[in-house]
Amino acid sequence: MSDPPTGGSRPPRGLRPLPRRTRTLIGASTVATIVTLGVLYGLNLLLPPKLPPDKVKDVGPAPSFTLPSVYANGAPVDLAALKGRPVVVNFWGSWCGPCKDELPVLASAARAAGNRVRFVGVDSGDTRTGAQAMLRLYRVPYPSGFDPQDSVAGRYVVNDTPTTVFINSSGHRVGTVLGALTAPRLAWWLDHVH
Repeated sequence: MSDPPTGGSRPPRGLRPLPRRTRTLIGASTVATIVTLGVLYGLNLLLPPKLPPDKVKDVGPAPSFTLPSVYANGAPVDLAALKGRPVVVNFWGSWCGPCKDELPVLASAARAAGNRVRFVGVDSGDTRTGAQAMLRLYRVPYPSGFDPQDSVAGRYVVNDTPTTVFINSSGHRVGTVLGALTAPRLAWWLDHVH
């Protein structure tokens, strides 16, 4: 058995290294591709979102409801009393992790919108104690109705929280977003619901 070749022997023809210039060009184009993809990815994160997957579409009158307030001494939450302005109805619960991320976004938007858009919470399947603590923690400025049996959620066919329903000034449902809203997505809806 002979020892492997040593010293200046050449590798077999198919295994010769690429010329230095070719390796440099391949390396440079790989780096350029990675940088370009990184820039495009970064820009996509920084740009405002385009149309959400949910489109503004009138699906008919929103089911009316009246709920007691989450606060024992608070006024009842009556959807019909808000007709004439767009309304954001948010189904949430203090037991819901994503709701804790979303509630500050909604509270901030409600403060910024003033009377232009009304916000209403529907506290689903919860306890008053947990709901009140969460509303105070995030300084939520809008009323929340207490719906421990999910009666309103059932009428709106809400199967999970958070879910947000957008109602136009005529009292018609025009959009539903499942899951936690981000500030840009909520801003888009507020600009498109009239």
